[in-house]
Amino acid sequence: MALACEDGTITVWDRCLGFPLAVTALPEGCLSRTIHFLQTSRSPRDQLPRPKVQLLVLCTDGSLHLVTISGPRESRTVLLADRSEDPDQTISAVAPIPALPGAVLVFSWDGTVCLTDIATPQPVCHFITPPSHTVASPWQPVFTVDTTNQRLLLRGDEQQRRAGPPTQTKDNQSSIFLFNFDSYQSMEVFPAVPEPPPDSLQHLPWDERCDIFLRDRLQRLPRFSQQVPKCWSQLRKHATALRRESRKK
Repeated sequence: MALACEDGTITVWDRCLGFPLAVTALPEGCLSRTIHFLQTSRSPRDQLPRPKVQLLVLCTDGSLHLVTISGPRESRTVLLADRSEDPDQTISAVAPIPALPGAVLVFSWDGTVCLTDIATPQPVCHFITPPSHTVASPWQPVFTVDTTNQRLLLRGDEQQRRAGPPTQTKDNQSSIFLFNFDSYQSMEVFPAVPEPPPDSLQHLPWDERCDIFLRDRLQRLPRFSQQVPKCWSQLRKHATALRRESRKK
């Protein structure tokens, strides 16, 4: 769980363990508008898992940031897209695609819809409606992603042909356009989601998974009780340091 504050700081909590993982801060002047969790790669079996979290943060000024958190004091923020000088090209919404790790749908005010690779970060392809339609309410697009079949369903409104630029009215008819990700060769840049190992808990029924989780939680409870005060102390010190740096700027 991620909590965004008015001063630009973000606190990430582990809901299973019940205590915060880290506190990080966005660049000066950036305030969170939406936060999405990105899927991260699994740790090898011969290594202890580390609490790595990746957040995709869209700010109120239209800038897009990737926040990577590896520990209480280990965080890194990368600017994926800066605020556009052209208001029509301002990012209005973003949406990660679980079936395509590293792929993010980016919507702009001018109705542009593109799929971006956060590793580059560059657009991989664009999804364009027919000339007779435009993306409905591009400032708040209506869409959904079918993660099973890897498809994008996007609502488009019919444009009225008049002298001058195309316009939209309340009487325009809406249509749903379907884009199949598999039909784009450029999708090969995204790695496929690996199948969980045979001994993974994902293959077990829910009741058995819950039973294993509760037993593991009870066994680790004494150690967690000792770690919580230390974690809070580290987070307070880190938050204080972030506030001092912000005041200096």
